[in-house]
Amino acid sequence: MALKRLKEAGHAIACHGLRHRNAVKYAEEYTLEKYIADEIIPAIELMKEKGFSPTSFAYPVSSRNEKTDDALLKYFSYMRSGCPIEGTIAQTEKFFVKVEDVPKKGLLWGVSFHPHSKTDELVIQVKEAIDRIIKNRELLVLYAHDIRNKEEGGPKNFITVDALEEVLIYSMKNKIKLYSFDELP
Repeated sequence: MALKRLKEAGHAIACHGLRHRNAVKYAEEYTLEKYIADEIIPAIELMKEKGFSPTSFAYPVSSRNEKTDDALLKYFSYMRSGCPIEGTIAQTEKFFVKVEDVPKKGLLWGVSFHPHSKTDELVIQVKEAIDRIIKNRELLVLYAHDIRNKEEGGPKNFITVDALEEVLIYSMKNKIKLYSFDELP
């Protein structure tokens, strides 16, 4: 099973809901309690049956509000959502959290990171963001939906292997600590 291999390699396996439902829309159409009962509790139970203990939640389509955050914090230590880049990644304040403030946060904003080459503009922007986190002792969350080569088939949102390698090499050269959500301070 691919998820078990990812876990064994040190990755956190977050909950993403049972059926990838939009939390805000589902809670508005039904109730927040029904969203938790239909989408979250069964997902956690299924994950536990498969040997995973999710400690974090990744919002499908980054749809969230304070009510969903408060409800989900009863089940997870951290939640991840995304937001648009404002100018550049390094200029988008929501993406950055002081390292010492991470334990006080339930919600961490992340960058939907899907560059298709190691020279992609997003890779250049992430390197600038890495320079910022070094200078300011901050944390930055990057997420991708798939890792593959350009010519391989798969979901439209993906990062290429060479782009990921470029960011990891830059991070290692700059002695950046990489965390999974299960390892957050």
